[in-house]
Amino acid sequence: MARRQGVARRQGADAIKGADYPVIRRPVIRFRTPEHIAAALEVGRDDGVSFVLASARDAQRAMGPALLRVIAAPALVWAGGPPVVIDCGDDAGGVMAALAAGWTELSFDGAPGLRIKLAQIAAQRGVRLLTLDPARELVLRDEPDPAQACRVFLQQCNDESQRGIS
Repeated sequence: MARRQGVARRQGADAIKGADYPVIRRPVIRFRTPEHIAAALEVGRDDGVSFVLASARDAQRAMGPALLRVIAAPALVWAGGPPVVIDCGDDAGGVMAALAAGWTELSFDGAPGLRIKLAQIAAQRGVRLLTLDPARELVLRDEPDPAQACRVFLQQCNDESQRGIS
């Protein structure tokens, strides 16, 4: 009996997580530099492809949310541009710092109980706490031509979508 209650509690937590913590299933382009942002925006503008820009997984800890906001500024001010998400990993303090820095879309993959609390805090401020789907993700690093890397990646994602592969 106790075991069944445990399963029910976990399912309940997952239901709450799903309601407060939407999963973004669009392709994700992860950035570290202003050049990465410029390349992704160029492709988005030229090709009209839907995607999400997200900070590299370790960038929030390494650079801080304020500097990442400066790097992402061109995308943040582009009306109709892609959503820009700061990935806080499992760092709850990083989520709070990102909120203080003015980010409106955050990703957090820490403990479920903490996720729920952070999602509630974020919602009170009009901020979305999200889950990014890692199945379709391009991590920009030292590509000689980041725009071409973005273009090829988004074309592959588009081809997979048209064939029904996700």
